[in-house]
Amino acid sequence: MVQKAVFDIAGITYVIEKAPGGAELDVGPSHQHFLSDKEPALRFRAVDGPWPSLEGLKKTFDSTSWWSMSEAPGARVVSFFNATPPYEENRRAVLAPDYRSGAVYCRNALDQSFPLNYPLEELIYINVLPSFDGVIIHSCGAGDGNGGYLFVGVSGAGKSTISKVLMKGTDWKVLSDDRIILRKMEGGIRMFGTPWHGEVDVCENMGIPLRRIYFLKKAPRNEAVRWAPALAATHLIARSFPPFWDADGLDRTTRLCIDIATQVPCYELGFVPNASVLDCLAGLKDG
Repeated sequence: MVQKAVFDIAGITYVIEKAPGGAELDVGPSHQHFLSDKEPALRFRAVDGPWPSLEGLKKTFDSTSWWSMSEAPGARVVSFFNATPPYEENRRAVLAPDYRSGAVYCRNALDQSFPLNYPLEELIYINVLPSFDGVIIHSCGAGDGNGGYLFVGVSGAGKSTISKVLMKGTDWKVLSDDRIILRKMEGGIRMFGTPWHGEVDVCENMGIPLRRIYFLKKAPRNEAVRWAPALAATHLIARSFPPFWDADGLDRTTRLCIDIATQVPCYELGFVPNASVLDCLAGLKDG
C-alpha cells in the first residue's frame, strides 16, 4: 500500500503522505515520470477529519470557478470546488505562508487517492517558483541535441499541433504540450517538463538549456520574425502563471520574464499546421 510518494518537478521535490486509514495513494501515468527518491523540499499530507473553519477569515483571492483563498493566522486556507453543479467544495487545504508545507482535507475517496489533484499541485508551484527563480509558461516545450525550444501560445494557438508534428518522425523530444517551467539557474535559463499536459498526453521529466522562444501564430506560410526583448517580455508575462495574490511573487515573476526575454532569442512564428514547419525551424537552428 502506497503510504507516501515523492515527486521531482523542475528540480523542486515534494512529498505527499496519505491520511491514516484513508484511501491508498494512486500515482497516475503522468506523475509516474516524476517519482523521485530525493529529499523533499516541500511536505504535504492528507487529513481525514473535521475541516478547519473559514469563519472570520479574510478572502484574499477568488478564481470565480475552481478555487478561492483566505488568510488565517500563520496560514493560507484554499477551498476547491467541483466544476459542475451544485459546485460543492471538495477539498480544503491549509498551507504554510511560504506554501512549502500543508494539510489537505478531502471530501471523497477520489481526492484522497491524490490530494494534490488539479489545480492544487500547480497552485503550490505557482507560489513557490518565484523563490526558485522559476515560472510556469502556457506553452509547449521540445528539445533536440542543440537544446530546448519553447512554443508559447494561448489555447488554440497551435501548441498541440506543434507537439504532434515534432513527435512524428523526428528526433525532437516533447517535454509537455501545455505547461512548461522555466528556471534561471547557473549557466542560463533551463526548461523543464511538467505532468500538466494538454491535449497531447506527453510529459517528460527533463531539464535542458533553453535556446529559443517562439510565439505561435497560425499563418498561410511558415515565417519567423525576431522580436525585440521588450515586446517578447510583454507577451511572455501575459502567458505566464504568476501569483497575482502575492505582490512580491508577482514582481519576481515579472522581472524573471524580462530577464528570460533579454537572454533568449525570441521570435513570432507564423506557421502552417503541418510538417512543413520543420524546415523553417531547421533553418532557424542553423542560422
